Amino acid sequence: MTGVRSTAFKTLATLLLVAAMLASLAPAQPAYAAVTQTEINDAIDEGVAWLVTQQLPNGSWPSDGGFAADTGFALGVLEHYAEHLGKKPLDATYVYHAEVQKGLDFLFKSAYYVAGNGWVYWATMPTGWNYDAYGTGPCLLGVARSGAPDAVVSGTSNGLDGKTYKQVAQMAVDWLGSAQIKNESGDVGAWYYRKDPVQLTGAQSATGWATLGLGYAVHSMGCTWPDGLLDRLARWNEEIQYHGAGPHFGGAGYMGPGEWTNVYKTGHLLFAQGLTGLTSSSPRVLDALTFMDTHWNDMTNGSSSWNDFGWRGNPPSVFPSYIATIAATKGFTELGIETFNGHDWYQDFADVIVPNQHLDGHWRGGGYGEFTDVRSTCWALLTLLRATSFVPPTATTKVATNVCMSTATLNGFLTSMGRRLP
Repeated sequence: MTGVRSTAFKTLATLLLVAAMLASLAPAQPAYAAVTQTEINDAIDEGVAWLVTQQLPNGSWPSDGGFAADTGFALGVLEHYAEHLGKKPLDATYVYHAEVQKGLDFLFKSAYYVAGNGWVYWATMPTGWNYDAYGTGPCLLGVARSGAPDAVVSGTSNGLDGKTYKQVAQMAVDWLGSAQIKNESGDVGAWYYRKDPVQLTGAQSATGWATLGLGYAVHSMGCTWPDGLLDRLARWNEEIQYHGAGPHFGGAGYMGPGEWTNVYKTGHLLFAQGLTGLTSSSPRVLDALTFMDTHWNDMTNGSSSWNDFGWRGNPPSVFPSYIATIAATKGFTELGIETFNGHDWYQDFADVIVPNQHLDGHWRGGGYGEFTDVRSTCWALLTLLRATSFVPPTATTKVATNVCMSTATLNGFLTSMGRRLP
């Protein structure tokens, strides 16, 4: 009996040792304490201050690939930050209004205007293979969120002088409508990285950024949808979402369902589902939220990964994926989702983003495409600012009356009911 007990004990000890060794090899999920709203606001202030220092003399922001899109993202940050402070982006009282105007002037000067078709788009390079469809969406965000639809373009040499900001935005919307894949033998309703009349294959990443700009143009500036665009987009949404059982269920793939499925592309999906009229209670939206729930605590494996489901990082080797947090943020805000499956998505994002801010105010993420501090910082800030394509209501406060020891009457009125356009 003694020998049996001894053998069993040694076997158990060996199993425990092996388990401990395996656990030590697995990447540990960093534990983050809940951050306060004050800490979030401080992080936003410091991040925006750093971002402003990165603007170049011509009004643009640095980019690793000649993307005007990075300037679009940076403008989106400064514009949402103005709203965060209760101001409009181009108000003279907004501390960064001059930087916003310089950025807008750069976008108008760098745009390509096709007068014969009434189109506007932005490209990585003027000729050859480029990322025009991929990059036009973020540039359109920057124009549409300026809060100045009737402002007039000037100082360009491309034919846009004299046109209003809204006219330019509508022409960009119409160009994106022309770039949507329509061939019945291909991925109808998607976008590819560049506009190509014979392109049959769409990509969820390109589609996500194209629809970002479209949503902002329609919701923030009152532009109109091109005929049939939303019907085609709804078809793509159904095609790219994985409907079978398993870890991919409910998530969006890259160029096909089940391919490189992750929180990033599913965030794009949620936004597009909202654009096409689905709600937070629609079955396909609930499927997408099931995917989010399944992989909410998963970590990204880094910018070169092709098998990463999640968004959390593993500092100091791999940082969180801010491209995933901003994509998910725009999806949640589009659908009016504050929590899902017990997750307070904003608090969870903030609890990770704020502690990973560098001392000078910038972020560098570990998600795909996060090759520059500017891009990562923009995506982290747009997440913390709860960036949404809709114009929120605004209120003006007045002096309190009937002030007593423990009570007072607070007075104010809505100056704008906001705007949520179809």
